[in-house]
Amino acid sequence: MIDKWFRDDIEKVLETKNRVVIAAEDKNADFLYELIPSDLKVFKPNNETDELQTKYEIEKHFSNQKVVIFSESSRSKLNFLREYCETCGCIDIKFLHNYVKEKVHSQLKLNLQLTPDEAITAAKVSRGKGKDYWIDIIHKGKTRIIDIGHEILPFLNDPEQYCQEIDTQVKKEFFAGVNEWLGKENIEQPPVTLAREAAAKILGSLIKEGGEKKFKETYKKWADSKKYEASLDQYIAETPLTYDENIWNVDVSHPFLAIDRKWLIDISKNLSDKKFVQKKIDTIKSRASNKTGRKTFETLWDDILSLLEFDVIRISKLNTFEKTLEFYVDEFYKLDSAVRRLYARFLNEIDIIRPIQEYYNGILIQLLDKWHRYFRGYEETQSNILYDILKKAQGKCAIIVGDGITFEISKIISEKLQRRYTAIVSYRLAGFPSTTENNMSKIYIGRDKLGKVHKKREQALSKKCDSEISFLPLENVNYSTDTGNHLICSYGDIDHVAETMQQNALKYISQMEDELAEKIDQLIKCGYKTVYLTSDHGFVLTGLLSESDKIEFDFTGENDKSERYVRTVQKQNSSDQFVEVKNTYEAFNYVYFHKSNRPFKTPGKYGYSHGGISPQELIVPFLCIEKKRSLFEKLNVLISNKEDLKEVVGENFEISLKTGAEKDLFSIGRKVIILFLSEGKKVNQSDIITLQAGEMIKKEYGFDNSTALEIVVVDAETKETLDKAVIKRTSTRDMGGLQ
Repeated sequence: MIDKWFRDDIEKVLETKNRVVIAAEDKNADFLYELIPSDLKVFKPNNETDELQTKYEIEKHFSNQKVVIFSESSRSKLNFLREYCETCGCIDIKFLHNYVKEKVHSQLKLNLQLTPDEAITAAKVSRGKGKDYWIDIIHKGKTRIIDIGHEILPFLNDPEQYCQEIDTQVKKEFFAGVNEWLGKENIEQPPVTLAREAAAKILGSLIKEGGEKKFKETYKKWADSKKYEASLDQYIAETPLTYDENIWNVDVSHPFLAIDRKWLIDISKNLSDKKFVQKKIDTIKSRASNKTGRKTFETLWDDILSLLEFDVIRISKLNTFEKTLEFYVDEFYKLDSAVRRLYARFLNEIDIIRPIQEYYNGILIQLLDKWHRYFRGYEETQSNILYDILKKAQGKCAIIVGDGITFEISKIISEKLQRRYTAIVSYRLAGFPSTTENNMSKIYIGRDKLGKVHKKREQALSKKCDSEISFLPLENVNYSTDTGNHLICSYGDIDHVAETMQQNALKYISQMEDELAEKIDQLIKCGYKTVYLTSDHGFVLTGLLSESDKIEFDFTGENDKSERYVRTVQKQNSSDQFVEVKNTYEAFNYVYFHKSNRPFKTPGKYGYSHGGISPQELIVPFLCIEKKRSLFEKLNVLISNKEDLKEVVGENFEISLKTGAEKDLFSIGRKVIILFLSEGKKVNQSDIITLQAGEMIKKEYGFDNSTALEIVVVDAETKETLDKAVIKRTSTRDMGGLQ
């Protein structure tokens, strides 16, 4: 606040006079020179010669302007400028601490009980602060001169730069304050060294029982700060972990991956010990909900809680196939999602994942027992699904047909989209064996008609629907996609990557979830009223496998063995571990499925499998996404000169945007962006254009070496497609027969 008081003193003199002299005899007052308002002409004479020159300059060139003279001499020692002190005004600062104390008393009616050095330091620190700063010092003493709790983060962020930007005296007091805050002797040391000690103290308070509250509070501010997060990460990497023997004493907001792993290993080793787990549940819940903790592993502890809190008793109450099916799509899928993420994260850390896998399999086998016990109630419902959707579709409709997308993945995709759109999550029951060839045929063609060639399946669907259908790989969808009313997009990334990489593919599935959500978003913004997502089959995760985990059975006669099923010509004398289905396919008459999630022993790779009849393989997504109905109609925006853009002569072209009439408060105006695409890829975009109701505006752009462009007008906020046009450059224009 010293800056305001000092400027007020200057302005008070200059209200009636054109000259003010600041006689700053106290060398500590030199910093006040920087506080003089920048719009004033300032002179700073250093000796008698400078005084004479200053007097000459003022009288000759600034006779009618307001001038400030800042001198480090007292009023009595000035010679040529003394006259201004007497006839205009002078601010005497013989002792800066007295000037400060007088200001605190006159402005705030408070008495400042500080030593001269403390008062000077407080004045320098008070720049930019309000009266509360001084009131805090009056009530709480000198420890409030520099608020270490507030200043420590900018210091830790860049110690050298911080010290360069503060006054030498302030730096001295700051270092003394930091050392006192840390509870150590005030010894002189480089800023970087002190910063490392402070960071170690702050982070150390989290990993030992009884860590001081002030350090924990500082850490939480640090962890919540986007501005200082990079420096926090750096200190975390540099800080050695020396925690108590009981690792569960560590604060739940800690940032250390190593601690999470130790907690996780401890939980994994004791999964079967209910008393142990129960004692840790509250800590795990706190860690899972802690904002700073989630930055370390976003869903880790939520996933562990899904496992630990799963109520197995509910499975025992299932007594029909319908109830078992509904239990999976309402509850059990969450456990599959959690375990999939845990596999993806810790598959190579056997001490963590093997106990988790065994615990999960212990739960899963109980569900599979119910599923297979009532499996005779199973009826496949995915046949002709594309035909049924297209025949009932009203308006533009797009369908994404995935290969290997599980029901639980579709639930995650719906959660990513439900804030912006209406997401209706349902399911279909796939055919079995749950293979791509078998089930894609059912999706496209119908029951009992196998089509091995994807192109032929598409042709058969078009013929059956007797309507124009566009087919496009999902990766080719972009903001310019407009292929008629009916579009089917194929997406085989999950199945392809998983069959190639097996378990290692798990780490990429979260990226594929984001990609699918983004493509659905693009399709809706391209004008498709409804977007569906379905799949041919799901998959099971077999986890870590030893040779003894793989199923061996001596099938008699000719047979064809896959990881999840075996086809045979002859009926087998199988045990109750198998599900037998009479099914004619080529030369085979029967198909056998094992009741566990383990694979048959085959020469192939293991880890990602499908073809079986588990719920994870047979319950496939049927996700419907639609734009939310708005209570308000936004302003309509159209390209009004589409015909002119079909043939453009020259390097530049003009786009005319026209708006509709105002209907309500929400249709008064709209902000849009024009996207420029070449061969389906965005090459440029306009700035945001603001339009009002009933307005037409024209914007000129260039081809930039292109001969043809597609322009897409989108809402600047929602990215919804509003209109499109094609622009083609030509060397001559049709003259309508005139020569």
